[in-house]
Amino acid sequence: MSVVFTQGQQLGPNDLSIILFDQFGNPFDPFKIYYEFYGNDLTRGEWRVGLGQRYPFQDQSGTYYVSERLSTGFIPGSFKIRWIIQRDQTSPLEVVKEQEFAFISI
Repeated sequence: MSVVFTQGQQLGPNDLSIILFDQFGNPFDPFKIYYEFYGNDLTRGEWRVGLGQRYPFQDQSGTYYVSERLSTGFIPGSFKIRWIIQRDQTSPLEVVKEQEFAFISI
């Protein structure tokens, strides 16, 4: 795990992001996209951090990223972000990317 963040850090386009492509390799904007943060440790197992269904900032077609300040809901440890999309109005929700990161206090 090489991605490390600190409390109060403002995330931007170079931190937690996703680029979506359709079957032809073109940038793709799904019907719905959101992300959720999860923590994981040996004592509690996996838990969701804060609110679910957080909506990303869209930089350009197919490119999304987290644009928020990391709050006190994060304690030092290991976390991951799950990106969830719904391709069109009738398709099911699907997890398309998970990215692990660490959170440290300074």
